Amino acid sequence: MSDTVNISDGALDKIGERIKILRKRNKMTQQQLAGTEITRNMLSRIENGCALPSLSTLVYIADRLNVPCACLLDDEALADHAKAQTVRLAHEYMKNKDYLAALELIKSSDIPLDDEIILITIECDLALSGILTSQRKYFEAYKMLADAIEKTGDTIYSSAGSGYIANLYHALAKRMLPSEKNDSNVPAPPDFDKYIDLYIYIRLLDFFDSGQIVKAVNLAALCEIKDRILSAHIAAKLDMANGRYREAASKLSLIAESEKTSPTAHGSLMLYRIYGDLEQCAKGENDYVLAYTYKEEKLKLYSLMSGIEL
Repeated sequence: MSDTVNISDGALDKIGERIKILRKRNKMTQQQLAGTEITRNMLSRIENGCALPSLSTLVYIADRLNVPCACLLDDEALADHAKAQTVRLAHEYMKNKDYLAALELIKSSDIPLDDEIILITIECDLALSGILTSQRKYFEAYKMLADAIEKTGDTIYSSAGSGYIANLYHALAKRMLPSEKNDSNVPAPPDFDKYIDLYIYIRLLDFFDSGQIVKAVNLAALCEIKDRILSAHIAAKLDMANGRYREAASKLSLIAESEKTSPTAHGSLMLYRIYGDLEQCAKGENDYVLAYTYKEEKLKLYSLMSGIEL
């Protein structure tokens, strides 16, 4: 095999430099990469920019490095390949719940931090904060969430996707977790996930009440509320936002009956809102007699909660 062509320094268009980068990334010695087809000395000359590999040698080296030949010829192709490998491996780590390994991989790689890479780090921060919270390491969990929020400022995901969810978790953590010292005596929240459910639920109701329907729809699509009653109420609110008052009323009636026969921890305030929504649904269907009935139920409940006789 004709291995190289001698040429002057600086005329190799960084082929040798790219080979060296990939060799080190693969943790290979020059002898290991050279194998049996070329000598270590020839590979050294190529990497140092003193020789140009022939086409057959280029194909051989690319195969040994497990990369397309384009990665040895073009900086952009090399960068794209490096990123693709990093993303693939990071997702494998995340699939196996090894979030620290995914973060370490990204930290140790020399790829630029674009939106996709930052999103992976945010998702890892979120997962790790949940693990730390379950271990009662609240201060560390709070710091992990704060780090996720800082990263969202450098990406388009600051108001959508995992960035949005990170904001929700962080906002709740500020109300629940220590943020200034590592206090191991902080009592554990009854159920952190339920707090998240309730917080997302309240944010959604705020959006609906203020007419920010698009934000409500987007947040509802991004966040799964695990609590059955809260989730059903939000589903009914989405029906109402789309003018599907009959479907919404059906969902709301089931919630109201359930709350009256088997009250949950959500209490009378939840039922009060349900009656208000049922009143709105009746008006949407132009059934003002039924709307008045729900209004009366709402007022009775208000009287019981406030102790004020109406």
